[in-house]
Amino acid sequence: MPTVDTPDNLWILKPAGLSRGLGIKILWKLDALKRQYDHTEKFADDPVIDTRVNYIAQRYIKTPRLLDDRKSEIRVYWLIASLNPLKVFLYREGTVRLNSEAFRLAAFDNTLIHVTNVYQQKRHPEYDPSTRLKWSFAELQTYLSAERGLAGPDFIEAKLKPQVKRRLAFVVRATIDSLRQTPARGLCFGLYGADMMLDEDLCLWLTGMQKGPGLSFEDPVKNRVIPEMLREAVRIVLEVQQRRRSGSTLDELESVKGFEWVINGN
Repeated sequence: MPTVDTPDNLWILKPAGLSRGLGIKILWKLDALKRQYDHTEKFADDPVIDTRVNYIAQRYIKTPRLLDDRKSEIRVYWLIASLNPLKVFLYREGTVRLNSEAFRLAAFDNTLIHVTNVYQQKRHPEYDPSTRLKWSFAELQTYLSAERGLAGPDFIEAKLKPQVKRRLAFVVRATIDSLRQTPARGLCFGLYGADMMLDEDLCLWLTGMQKGPGLSFEDPVKNRVIPEMLREAVRIVLEVQQRRRSGSTLDELESVKGFEWVINGN
């Protein structure tokens, strides 16, 4: 891992366990960060970060696929309905979140440019309430298809969703041992969120997981996604539990309509 203290070596630090984009910092001063953790230098007036907090460090994606010149992030919703056998689903619809200001590799403390979170955007003193911060998957498809033929007419279904499913499957299989530390009867489930970002080559990068994704639906985009997603998630989980109690298999679930298989273990 390079540790050169130059703006070309960008990292994004996210406090573990927080949400709404709170405490996120973008930095390249890794030497100063190391000295602070080693307690060899005092930062009483302007500390690099709060060393009492655990952070997740990620490479900053310097070439994101811009939408209307703005940085964006994709939020998807996914469900673990059973751990044994492993049954994992992705909901067919998600949301696309956009920043307020045009993207540039500068002004790294400006959340309107760099932190793709609606809460952070709206609380900024220079936020323009007329700016649209959410797109649907259909709007993303239309934009990418129209932008110099960047993506085909079936990009969401043929390209995006397969990438999403591969990344979710990787995460589940990498954490399966800890996930299976559950009550013996195994009657448990998890509804999660995941944030991902497209780069300029339309490669998808996982940027975050949410154990408790925001499920409010006051805006029109989320209103078309959240209520029906929640209703179907409940129907799937109840069907899984009923089938377990009756001794039936979980190979085919009648409740699955808007969710799609990520892992269908047996």
